[in-house]
Amino acid sequence: MSKKNHIKAIQTQTEAKLTAVFDNAAVGIDLLNTEGKILYTNTYLQTILGYSENELNAKNIFDITVKDDLEKTKTLYSKLVNGELDFYRIEKRYIKSDGTILWADLSVTPLKDSSGKVIEIIGVILDISERKAAQEALLIREQEYRALFSNLRDVFLRMDTDGYILMISPSCFDVTGYTPGELVGLNVFENSLQPHRVQLFKNKLLEFGVIDQYETKIQKKDGSIVWVSVTARLIKDKFGSDAFIEGTVRDITSSIIAENKLKEALSHYRFLIDTMGEGLIKTDKDFKITFGNGAFCNMIGKAQNKIHGMTPFDFISENEAQFLAIRLKRFDNGNESFELNLIHENGNTVPVLVTPRAFYTPEGELNGVVIVITEITKQKSTELALKESEKKLQEALSVKDKFFSIIAHDMKGPMGNFLGLSKVLNKDIEEMTMKDLKETASSIYDSANSIYKLLEDLLQWSRTQMGNISFNPEPIDLQELAFNNIYLLSASAKEKMIDLSSKIKSPVYVHGDRNMLTTVIRNLTSNAIKFTEEGGKITFDVVAEDSEFVTVCIEDTGIGMEEEVASNLFNPEHHHTSLGTNAEKGTGLGLVLCKEFVQKHGGRIWVRSQINLGSKFYFTVPKYRGDLAI
Repeated sequence: MSKKNHIKAIQTQTEAKLTAVFDNAAVGIDLLNTEGKILYTNTYLQTILGYSENELNAKNIFDITVKDDLEKTKTLYSKLVNGELDFYRIEKRYIKSDGTILWADLSVTPLKDSSGKVIEIIGVILDISERKAAQEALLIREQEYRALFSNLRDVFLRMDTDGYILMISPSCFDVTGYTPGELVGLNVFENSLQPHRVQLFKNKLLEFGVIDQYETKIQKKDGSIVWVSVTARLIKDKFGSDAFIEGTVRDITSSIIAENKLKEALSHYRFLIDTMGEGLIKTDKDFKITFGNGAFCNMIGKAQNKIHGMTPFDFISENEAQFLAIRLKRFDNGNESFELNLIHENGNTVPVLVTPRAFYTPEGELNGVVIVITEITKQKSTELALKESEKKLQEALSVKDKFFSIIAHDMKGPMGNFLGLSKVLNKDIEEMTMKDLKETASSIYDSANSIYKLLEDLLQWSRTQMGNISFNPEPIDLQELAFNNIYLLSASAKEKMIDLSSKIKSPVYVHGDRNMLTTVIRNLTSNAIKFTEEGGKITFDVVAEDSEFVTVCIEDTGIGMEEEVASNLFNPEHHHTSLGTNAEKGTGLGLVLCKEFVQKHGGRIWVRSQINLGSKFYFTVPKYRGDLAI
């Protein structure tokens, strides 16, 4: 064999060996031209990327590089081709054939010709996807641990075996009043409020390695005492020796107090069960029945084990359920009896007298209700009916007396004026000038108008007292109602150059009687116009809302009133009238009527006023909580 043929044979063998090494390598290898075109890939790279050799040979390396890594890859590749770099290594992401991502540790080296010019690029790709996934999972777990440690409601602490605190969670401040910095280094055992139990705690921990829900007392920074439940575990080092103690501390003060209260209540219940023949039920804070005695179960015709989890509302009509719900929500921790009708299992109704009593947590929150239920006899019902009739009679007599008093007081003035002017007109009409006639006619009109207004208010108020005005609640938009009343009263306001406006810029729906609310708003606004100087301002606004009521305010910049007048303004027993800023007259019944109508809605009305600083009239009306969707 010639020397030339021998060299060629050696080259062929070498290439075959290199190809075998490339194809069987445990890392991915690719060969690229200077433009990034894939010239060759080994079997491992094809496998981890999921492409065939032909598919990869038809691609550019940048085609399978994740977009976010593309700029960095192109920059380094360009520097390598231009001779600015002889090698680079980076972590980058490849796009696999199924669209998923492959993380790789990439090492890139240029291949040069004899003149030093870069002709091809070789890359070695190590799959690090699992490592990256593990790193990300570790980072997430670390973040979760930090978040958990920082937001623990229970206190986590680590201390050495002698009891010195090494580490404690930020939640220690809520339980102890101390910051972590103040507690680290403190000896728990030496500062115990129950030193006689410390050794017992240590012995139990050394014997069992763990203590679960150990109850003890600690003193807060402010000197107050709290009960805590401690869970501790003894941690050993790799040699089996005691290393440190880890545990949690939970504030159980409220639970201890609640437990004592519960024991008290149970004793009370047992006494009631043993001694009373009246019905009795106990509910939790959500008014679900936790106990009912035999007398109550007889009233409704159900077994004791069937009523647990039900509520008192399940044994009365829907209307009475609404009434009972309001009474239970407005507890003042006192006894208050009222009548209801229980519905027996057979459909019959049982009239009863209900006496509820609320129990509260140390924080003042409702903890439950005990309700004593007395069946009302026929004789008692008759007696109550007689008392109710007597009450109504007394109210009717009181209304009659008020009418007579108001008529005598308020009609005397305008009627006197009316008669006096009529007398003058009858006697001197032939001698009066046209100007005199006009002035007298105007005065007669004012007196007649006052009398008519008085009679109108008296009639409407008397109808409320007698229960002759129907109450028809419906959804009402306060924005629209304010606009309508402003429009109706704009002429009166314009005469005194008063700015009358509403601050309600969007619909606010309430549940009320449209005629009654219109009367309330019109009376309050007319009253504001009456007592506001020329050039003043009156505004209508919704100033507060909660889940049940909307608070409306009609504010003026008028002359205001003294506190004594304001406090009796809505009291019919303290009838009060006064002239407006332009000597306008009123009956004084309008505000009393407003109170009657507001109370019909279950709301209340009040005023805040200062002399020369104006007045703010407030009233509440139930919020509409239905569905207005069309």
